[in-house]
Formats: sequence, structure tokens, C-alpha cells
Amino acid sequence: MIVTVNTDASFSVNHKKGSYAFWIVSNRFKIIKSGLFKNPVGNPMECEMKAIYNALWLLKTEDLKSVSKIIINTDCIPAIAAYKRQSVKEGKWYKPLVKKFRKLTKTLPKIEFRHVKAHTNNGDARSYVNNWCDTQAKSQLSKIL
Repeated sequence: MIVTVNTDASFSVNHKKGSYAFWIVSNRFKIIKSGLFKNPVGNPMECEMKAIYNALWLLKTEDLKSVSKIIINTDCIPAIAAYKRQSVKEGKWYKPLVKKFRKLTKTLPKIEFRHVKAHTNNGDARSYVNNWCDTQAKSQLSKIL
């Protein structure tokens, strides 16, 4: 079985606040959630990375014995690069997040990242869910601004 995780985040520069949304689906379950990050965030990429981490943290509560792969769809190429330990020009602030990600994913099935082009209306499922996540993350953030 494959689990698909779709994530997006939103960030307020003025308030150093961020929000997230994710949509996780498999043959056995669906998890849809959005919210605000409890702690201040420094930049949009940090929000995106934390959205992915939060989704996997919640996913870990499910029975994953029959899962062979987790596909993570995100519109943030730098977050993918950071988690895959590729070159990132954002600085070294992200290293603690990568360390937490590595610790969390040690017990998870194989993870595959896929980039989803943001803000498209081409009608495919990945774009639809990415747009939903984007709208939900922005909605969460607007509640505090």
C-alpha cells in the first residue's frame, strides 16, 4: 500500500507566524488537517518543512505495517532539497529540522518526494489537493492577522 501526503504552508513576514495544511490519503484512511504553528517561524521554507514534518508525525500514529512507500507532494523545492540533504542556499537554520525529520522517518516506510507546481488549475488530483492545502493554510493564518 502507498500513502500519499500533500502539504502546504503559509507565512506572515510581519508577525513571524505560520500555518499549515495537509491531506493524507491511502486505501485505508484519510487524514485532513490544518492549523497554526505554536511557535514563531523565521521564513516560508521553515513553514513548508514543518508542514511536512507535522503531517508525518500524525501519520506515524496510523498502522503502517502494510505501507511500502510514502509519497510526499509539496510545492516547495527547497524543502525537498533540505530533507533529501541536497544543496540548499537558505543557510544553516534548517539543519535541526532535518535532524528531527531523519529521527522521525527512521521508523517509517520509504519516502519519495514529488514536486507539485503551485497555483495551477489543470484539474488533476495533485493540483486540486495542493490548491486545497494552500487555501486552508492561508485561511488559518488569516485568523490571527
